Amino acid sequence: FQIITLLDKRISHLARYLKTDMVKFVKPEDDYLKIYTKCVKKSTFCFIIAPEFSKHLYNLTQIAKNLNKKILSIDLSGVWLGTSKLETYKYFIANKVNTPKSYKIPLKGGKMDVDFILQKFEQFDCSLIMKPEDGAGSELIYHFTTKDQILQLFERAKTNFDS
Repeated sequence: FQIITLLDKRISHLARYLKTDMVKFVKPEDDYLKIYTKCVKKSTFCFIIAPEFSKHLYNLTQIAKNLNKKILSIDLSGVWLGTSKLETYKYFIANKVNTPKSYKIPLKGGKMDVDFILQKFEQFDCSLIMKPEDGAGSELIYHFTTKDQILQLFERAKTNFDS
């Protein structure tokens, strides 16, 4: 068998570390779904590695599944679960896995409810981590150790968006 890897051209410098028979580079302006689908059609097996935000991994897995390919990576239900931080939290709780309390921040007037965040900060009497429901890596993750840090973030956001 032959291993073919699709790789974002912006990280082409990593290609030398891959144990693969062929690397196909995808440029930002390319229609990566079209290139991916063409490659998957020629394959028997697929091991999909992609960001889980914005349903990228889910959509790529769905394409391989629709083409009746043997998926060696996680299935759609696992991808769906891993994409949602809140659903992952609920899954862990249901399976008696010790995990930090997690909440979806309600909206108030179309914006995050700062009072809810402050209430949870005071209720837990410890630092608080806030991150997006859909996201990968450490993008937009905030660690608050004081009430003032929370207020400052939302004051800055208000200033930036209202100007």
